[in-house]
Amino acid sequence: SDALNELLLHLERIAAAGPDRRVVLLALDGENPWGWYPDNGIHFVRGLYRRLAEHARLQPALPGALCADPACPAAALPRLRAGSWVAGQLLTWIGHPEKNRAWELLTDAKRRYDACAAPTPALSRQLGVCEASDWFWWPGDVNPTPAVADFDALFRAQLRALYRELGVPAPLRLEHAFSRCVARETDTPAPPAHGGTMRPTEEPAGASPP
Repeated sequence: SDALNELLLHLERIAAAGPDRRVVLLALDGENPWGWYPDNGIHFVRGLYRRLAEHARLQPALPGALCADPACPAAALPRLRAGSWVAGQLLTWIGHPEKNRAWELLTDAKRRYDACAAPTPALSRQLGVCEASDWFWWPGDVNPTPAVADFDALFRAQLRALYRELGVPAPLRLEHAFSRCVARETDTPAPPAHGGTMRPTEEPAGASPP
């Protein structure tokens, strides 16, 4: 309740300081904020939307709707710099030989997807699962070995599911770990073809998509 009151008070002050219509972007970094809240923040999120729905002036909105609203003109960005919140660079996701190998596996699968004449919604969804950036966070020399092994095995399982959706045999290299760890295939059942990424129980502090 204290956190909700503080956030809403801050938004009300922003609204009061400007024109009749102002846009405030709340950009939360993946799962990282919620470890500080009971039950992973579900009560905070539900309370926030409930309070916004009842608020006389504050109104939640989707970015797409705002971009299409002539009452909310947006200035063009002269330049968009590639980067991330991790030291302003992308080395957390690419550059290490293991990470690069994972990208090569995904690139090969994406080429097969691009050659598909009419991708189905299920196929497109499975490609999206394989493109989740967490797969590339974990390989390398920094993260715990069991977590790296799990993500190695799960990523290859999702790629095999993508090939099944494509109706073509998966490359044999997907049967072998690309990381320094030996993937525990026998301990990790293959996830459903259209499921999301799976996380181990423990992960390094700050782990998140870019």
